[in-house]
Amino acid sequence: MIISPPFIPAPIAGETDEAFVERAMPGGQPGDGAFPLSFDLNWHGGMHLTAPQENGQPLPVRAIADGKLVYFRAPTAKTNDEHHELKYRIAQSVDDGWTDNGCIVLRHETEIGEGERGQVVFFSIYMHLSKINIPHPQLQQRIYRKDSIGEAGQIYGSAGKIHFEIIADDSQIAHLTGRQQRDLDYQAQDGRTDSCWGDMYFFIPNTLQGYASPPTNLAQPTNSSEEAYSSPQLTGGWSSESGFAGSEGYSPTVVEKLSQGLIVRMTYDRGQCRLTTYCVNGEQIGIQQEEADFEYNLYTTATRRYPACPSAGYELLRFGRVLGPDALQPANAAHWRKICLLPRTEAGETERSAWFNLNAPGVTKFSDADFPHWMGWRLISDDDDFDSHCQSDYIRDLLEPPSLYAVQLPRREDAVSRAQSDAYDSMPEGDKRRLSEQYMDDRLRNTTYLVDATAKGTLKRLICKFPTEWSSNDFKARYGWVTKVAEGGPMSEDDFKELKEHQKALAFWEEAGLEEIESRHWHFPPRETIETFKKCTWLSRNEILQTLPANSLRRAGQQWIWESISLNGADGLLGSSNENAKARRIELNKSLRKFLVVDKVRLACFFGNATQETQWYQKFHEASSYWYAPWDGRGFLQLTHATNYIEYWKFQGRPIDNITKSTLETHTTQANNNRPIIQGQKSMNDPTHSLSDTSTGISNEIITRRDNTKNSYEAAHSAGAYWAWSKSGMQADSYQTDSSSTLKTVQTTQGSKRYYENLAFGKVAATVNIGHPATNYALIWGIQARFMAFTNAQLVLLDNVQFKKDDGSVSFLPQDFSRREIQP
Repeated sequence: MIISPPFIPAPIAGETDEAFVERAMPGGQPGDGAFPLSFDLNWHGGMHLTAPQENGQPLPVRAIADGKLVYFRAPTAKTNDEHHELKYRIAQSVDDGWTDNGCIVLRHETEIGEGERGQVVFFSIYMHLSKINIPHPQLQQRIYRKDSIGEAGQIYGSAGKIHFEIIADDSQIAHLTGRQQRDLDYQAQDGRTDSCWGDMYFFIPNTLQGYASPPTNLAQPTNSSEEAYSSPQLTGGWSSESGFAGSEGYSPTVVEKLSQGLIVRMTYDRGQCRLTTYCVNGEQIGIQQEEADFEYNLYTTATRRYPACPSAGYELLRFGRVLGPDALQPANAAHWRKICLLPRTEAGETERSAWFNLNAPGVTKFSDADFPHWMGWRLISDDDDFDSHCQSDYIRDLLEPPSLYAVQLPRREDAVSRAQSDAYDSMPEGDKRRLSEQYMDDRLRNTTYLVDATAKGTLKRLICKFPTEWSSNDFKARYGWVTKVAEGGPMSEDDFKELKEHQKALAFWEEAGLEEIESRHWHFPPRETIETFKKCTWLSRNEILQTLPANSLRRAGQQWIWESISLNGADGLLGSSNENAKARRIELNKSLRKFLVVDKVRLACFFGNATQETQWYQKFHEASSYWYAPWDGRGFLQLTHATNYIEYWKFQGRPIDNITKSTLETHTTQANNNRPIIQGQKSMNDPTHSLSDTSTGISNEIITRRDNTKNSYEAAHSAGAYWAWSKSGMQADSYQTDSSSTLKTVQTTQGSKRYYENLAFGKVAATVNIGHPATNYALIWGIQARFMAFTNAQLVLLDNVQFKKDDGSVSFLPQDFSRREIQP
């Protein structure tokens, strides 16, 4: 999945995805279109967002992901008629109470992982558009992520706003979140493996001990150092002289929290790794930073800690568990990490930490794909009626002030619930009238809670199931309660009719006739959902297809050739029904996920090289006659040289014996005119020497193993391993400071054409191609084609990239760019 906000402001160097999404999606405050509740506890399925402005103009509304147009409605022309349905009476206190009703609904079908549950369908709704920007819109029309689809309109006289929703059917909730119940079942088993991405989480049971230091052998599960932490128990008592005593210096409240176990969140980010400790209720305890460049050195660390099978050890350090086929050796190998703990304030501590084996029995592991409830993600479906008022017991309990009693008193029934109950008809008229007074008291109490920062944090990641607000056929069932209880007393029949006509002018559900989703469905918190799913970089076939550029440059003698790149023969990766292509896509995604090629820039750098190295996804064996043959290129990054194959097999836990290794290295050196082997060097332009299998005398088993490096698993994972040990990710991360591109012009067979040189990508291309970063692009095979592939990949994968044009202006699109259209 590739997803972005509905507004895309210009990038800021070094900005995190979280900060970018916050800046791109302002609005949605309590009382001004917040999710999921209004002050009177009406369900609100989306957020009211204000379009950010650049150069004094509001940004256009953009599609959040690739999809199809399943509904659109051009906005009603604005009128001065004070009685128009879109000038609802509550807005008459402002000069212009108009509400735009332009609307677009997109259907998104993509992947967040492997297998059936990795296939997901969801919808995005863009309401209150003042203009539709899609030229000649047609139902089922293909819409691409970041396409300009409309302009923000007015909501009750407030300009530059939209209502934005992300919704999904009940049949999709387990695919999207991994479960159907409110909270994650976290104590008995690990999280999902069909979809695993983002940060990793560990539940540490209260039976697991922490130690003052790790064992000398970090793969060893036993530890003989001093015990530094065990879960405290309420074993002490109160003293009139010293207060609470016992429980290892913790207060009773803290003991209660810690006795439930701990949560550790593991985050890899631009070379670093941090471990954040939480109580099970989500309360943060502290952050422990790993040593500098821990991620960049992860390959070396795995090789050192888990020499019998570094590949499995790498996964243990990366995921906290082994997801791939390589077996951990020994099977109970440890994963020692130092984590922060709550200091014992009664004992005078200001900080505390201990070493834990995160692969010990009883420790369960998860990822952001599990939408863990300790991070606030909960599925709320306990409001079974079809009215608009929130009757979720879980949410209503959150709104109650903390009890002063040891036993929580029953929650007071609110005015709307009483008005909707069977007892309403038999209530005295005076009690019925007083319900509206209680309604205002309820609203005041709810408002106090909803504007509180703590409450906003509690509610912001709830995924809620309730009826759409865009249906008109069930209007009375959803809003009829206002004729019994409302501000100033029950709403009159005329006022209710006016409200109904206003809602009808905005409604679209029946007209849209959306298949695959019921009118009562799941509503996802828009900002937090986009922020979280941006961490999921498992790419669908259509998304990978778009990374293939439509055009490229090739040098033939002294002439530059501008050529179109065809999909013919591309079933090697991009075939829609070819089983080998499907297998390659799955293994490629797994490898990118494993080796942390998950940042969008890293992905763009990877595909900028892989497209050219595989001759546009068609060949996974170059079968060259160059000097390093038969140890020539195989896989997505065309692994070459005997030394690189040896390194890869060692990483997999399949080393070859010293005699064979020595023989291969000797013959490789001879074949290279006695030039020293450059570890990682992958291609040279001199084909004057080659090395045959016969001349090396190597075994058939080694030959078969080498030749299999072009199959789906080996092609992807050899590329990922090479990326890791060559530290290509470190070079890609230099994009944060070297993101600018230089426009170059060449004369081709098709006239003057342009491409963009990028310093950061140039370092990656050199690292991939010759084993180390370099700025002498003449050393890099097919560098112009790589630059063009990288430019295309930036456009497909990143949110906002600025490209200079010949006239000095800056454009959203590169010059001479043609989009790769998605085809069946």
